[in-house]
Amino acid sequence: MLALAPLQYEPDLLSVTEFCRRLSIGRTVAYEIIAAGEVASLLIGRKRLIPRAELEKFIAARLKSAPAAGGA
Repeated sequence: MLALAPLQYEPDLLSVTEFCRRLSIGRTVAYEIIAAGEVASLLIGRKRLIPRAELEKFIAARLKSAPAAGGA
């Protein structure tokens, strides 16, 4: 019998710490990306949040601009 993995909750908004963890980058680089406008973010109180869709768009844009691997 096939066992299904439990569904995991994916938040719509990521903290800067979560954003950093997913990209394996530091906070300074994350804030540079935000300041450059490469990723939209919002401020709720004193907490900076990044929409998950922005993370996905950022990764997709980086993949498009990356050189093809293994080309000769």
